[in-house]
Order: sequence, then C-alpha cells, then structure tokens
Amino acid sequence: MISFLKDKVFKTDVGILVSSTGLSQLLLICVVPILTRLYTPTDYGYFGLFLSFINVGSMVLCLRYEVAIVATKNKKEMHTLLFMCSCFLGILSLLCSLFYYSLIHFKKLGFGVMPTYSVFFVFGSLLVMGGYQIVRYYCLRTKQYKFIAKTIFVQNSGRSLFPVAFGFLNMKLGLIFGDLLGRLVMMVGALKSLFTNTRKVKIRISRRDILATAKKYIQFPLISMPSSVIDVIAFALPIPFITDFYGLKYAGLYALATRLLSFPIALLTQNIADVFHSYVAESMRQKSPDVRKMFFQTTYKLCLLALPFTILIILVAPWSGGFLFGQKWHAVGMLIAYIVPWTAAQFIVSPLSRIVFVIGGQALKLIYDFTALFCLLGSFFIGRHLHFGFMKVIFLLSVSNIGAYVIYYMLLCYIVNRYVKRVSSI
Repeated sequence: MISFLKDKVFKTDVGILVSSTGLSQLLLICVVPILTRLYTPTDYGYFGLFLSFINVGSMVLCLRYEVAIVATKNKKEMHTLLFMCSCFLGILSLLCSLFYYSLIHFKKLGFGVMPTYSVFFVFGSLLVMGGYQIVRYYCLRTKQYKFIAKTIFVQNSGRSLFPVAFGFLNMKLGLIFGDLLGRLVMMVGALKSLFTNTRKVKIRISRRDILATAKKYIQFPLISMPSSVIDVIAFALPIPFITDFYGLKYAGLYALATRLLSFPIALLTQNIADVFHSYVAESMRQKSPDVRKMFFQTTYKLCLLALPFTILIILVAPWSGGFLFGQKWHAVGMLIAYIVPWTAAQFIVSPLSRIVFVIGGQALKLIYDFTALFCLLGSFFIGRHLHFGFMKVIFLLSVSNIGAYVIYYMLLCYIVNRYVKRVSSI
C-alpha cells in the first residue's frame, strides 16, 4: 500500500519532474525581457489569440479518452484507448482548424485580425499537442516520469529559443511559429519513445474491443470533455474579448501577464498534479481510503508554496514592469499584481482537481465550470455596461474567479469524503 504522506518515492517522482523542468522554465523566464524588446504588445496580442484557440481546441482532440489511459486496469484497455485517441486526433484537429478559419472569415470574437495562413499553424499545433497528451498519459500510466520531464525540457527550450531567433528576423508571427517548432521538436522524441515501447506488444484490437472500451469510459467524452472545454474557455476567452473590446495592444499586455504567471504553474502544479493523479489511480485500484489523507496533505503543501509567492509578487510587480520589459510594457506590472491572487487559487486547486478523473465526480465539477464561465461573462458584461476601463475589468475578473475556486475546492472535498465513505463501507 502506498503511504502518500511518508512515501519518499512520491517526493522523488515529483522531484524528478520539478528539477528536470526547472532549467527550461528558467530559460523561458530569462528570454521574456528579450522577447518584449523584439516584439510589441500587438505581436503578443496575435500570439495570445492563437494560444487561446489551441488551448480550447486541445481539450476535444481525443474526446478526453486520453485521460482514461491512466485509470485502465489492463494493457488491452490501455492499448485500445491509445488506438482510439490516435484515430480521433487527426479528424478532430482538422475540424477544429476549419472552425478557426470560420472565426477569421466571419470576424468573430476578435479573430478577424488574424491572417488566414495562421490556420496552418493552428492545425500543426493541435496535432502536436494532442499527440503529446496521448504520450504523456501513457507515460503516467507506466510511471515514466523521467521521460515526461525530458520532453518538457526539450519543448520549453525550443519554445524559448525559436521565438527569439524569429524576433531578430522581424517575423510578424515569430512568436507563433517559434511556439509550434518548439512543440514539434519535443513531439518527435515523444513519438519515437511511444513506438519503441509499444511495437513489441502484440495485442489484437477488434471492433468489439473498441466499442466496449468506449462504452466503459463514456463519462470522459460525455462529462469530462464538456467540463474541460468550459474550464479552459473561462481562461482563454478573456483574450478574444479584450481584443474585441479594447484592441490587440491590451490583449498583448494580458497575454504576457498570464504567460509570466503560468511559469510557476507549469513548473510545479502540472508536475505535482501528474504524480498525484498517478498515485490516486493506484490507490483506487487497491480500494484504499488513504485518498483523503493524500488530498489534504497536498492542499497544505500547495498553500505553503503559493502564499509567500503571491505576497511577494503583489508588492514587487507594480514597480518593475517597465524596468524589466521596456517602457511600452510598463502596465504589465500592475496587471500581474491584479491577476496573481487568481493564479494562486488555481495553483492550489488545479492539481487536486485531477481526483475527479479517477474516483468520479465529473458531473459535480460542471458546477464549478459553469460558475467560472459565468464569472468571465459577467465581468465583461458589467465592465462594458458600466464603461469600466481595462484594469477595472481585469480586477473584477480576478476577484470573481477566486470565489469560483473556493466553490470548486468545497466540491472536491465533498467528492473525496463521499469516496472514502463508500470504500470504508465495503
């Protein structure tokens, strides 16, 4: 039985992911002052619109069946899901790209400013992101944490250096093209590893196997996918709305601020979430009630990490934006100070939310998803009708989303307690 609280293996697994990705995250941070002097806020606005679309699109590429790979109980189920996800990926990447083109053509949600040829960047990015998610969850199922860390290092290094090179070449969409190339370099190695690990596996997958597996994990496309899409939309839609209401320049300021605050999320939260996900899945297979202990211990540790960081950023950020990133970016500092409490709430709750994919509760998660979406729409609706400036709308958006995360955490506590009660009664 895994003892999550004392288990040195758990700490080692998290340490592998965190330490291996730390250098690449440091590189991403170090190049930002260079990028802000090579690119304008408008250039970052284009990049923000691009990321907002592919982040939402990536949630539907495999119908969230890729998440189920971690919870599979045998190799046949796992390989059946790998096959299903690979089939969905190509078809849905193309459909999402066509939808992106329609947003440009009909000039909806601010996407009318994007050049038509960017649809090819979107298609390539969706293929790479979806493919990597398949490989990532396969590696989580097989506990290949070192490989995950290696791929993240390669990806972040590429996404740091390529945009700098294209910036010196004065490419208008250098941030977008560099981001795609960074992901592509990582994906080559990921696919090579997956092929090496699976080519000797001789498992026949019939149509009946596919239908049975699809039915068994049907809650993922029916509940988890809509939930994930709504969840990501709540984070992605501000940039299209800002572009539509205030212009590309302000969208670029917001894109840079959220990108900077995403670094601690990428460095710690994603890695802790991956290991937490894997351990909870194993505990569930063993029908262990230790899940509750894991949940609250992880909450405590995440709070210890988040609070000092949040206070420091609120005190320092408003005075450092222009100095660090150049005078045309001076407003980014105050913007970061407004957003960082929201980011701290995400930092704490996001890893814990993986529990709904393992022990159930996807339907309850929809309560949070709709709450977050309501906060987004409500903030911009109020701001527009009361003629709020850009900064006031962002402050309102941050405060409302902190409240949404409090509701989400209470729902997660209920889900965990319900599971423990059910297991203890067996």
